[in-house]
Amino acid sequence: MGPALVLELLLKTVVAALCLLVAVSGLLLVLPVKVKARGSFRVLGPGNGVQPPLLPDSVISLLPPGKDAYEQIFGGQEREASFSYDGRLEVSAAGGVLRFWAGKGEKAESAVFGIKVGSKRKPQKRKPPGLRKTPSPAKAKRQAGGKSKASGTLKRVFAKDQKPLRTQLKRTLLRLIRTVHVSFDGDAVVGLGDPYLTGMTYGMYQAVAGTFGFGGRLRLEPSFDRDVVGAKGTLNLWMRPICPLWVLAACMMSPSVRTLWLKGKGKGARARTIVDSKTEGEDETR
Repeated sequence: MGPALVLELLLKTVVAALCLLVAVSGLLLVLPVKVKARGSFRVLGPGNGVQPPLLPDSVISLLPPGKDAYEQIFGGQEREASFSYDGRLEVSAAGGVLRFWAGKGEKAESAVFGIKVGSKRKPQKRKPPGLRKTPSPAKAKRQAGGKSKASGTLKRVFAKDQKPLRTQLKRTLLRLIRTVHVSFDGDAVVGLGDPYLTGMTYGMYQAVAGTFGFGGRLRLEPSFDRDVVGAKGTLNLWMRPICPLWVLAACMMSPSVRTLWLKGKGKGARARTIVDSKTEGEDETR
């Protein structure tokens, strides 16, 4: 096998590896990323959560040995308010090839092709007493009272002559929200300790849920005899990574946003960018 043949095989191997890398990257960008979160919480008020029946004091006094026995029989033993919760998060990408999950009382784990992967946590080295970490230049500048780049950028964004820039950022934010598909399904229970307040809350919720059309996805059950608030549900999200990347790239290349990162391109380029942003703003007002 001559040197020329070895070099040819090496070049073919490199080209094949690059093609495989590009194909895998394209699949990761096109295939959807799915996020599933499910959880529940429950808050119980003081007492046993059961309200005793409403009877006049004249009737209660006839029950031996009086009102204390009535509350002990119907109201139960007194206890403090309690709070409990549970939850789990699952993330999958590339059609389930890459997975990550974590939950209450569980260790966060990840898997590739169904094989668990992960590294053991290294013990953190304790710093000797009296040794202080040197702050970064940006942090030192903020501590000295100087202005950071972020504050200067925010001032430019909210300046009076940057209306096209703010319009472009709002449009980009709305486009990013549209790239994420959300579905939710859950159940909730509400008991405020007073049947009157519980009924009013339930009626108001039904009116709002019927108006905005989410009553079927979040169902509310009133509890007239318990002082409790709780909910359980599942939240599903999915998106294609290429969509938000495309939206962000289009935002970065828009004339109104280029004014933030074309500082070192010369006065002529920056002037042309400002003129383009003003023209874009005039077109939008028309």
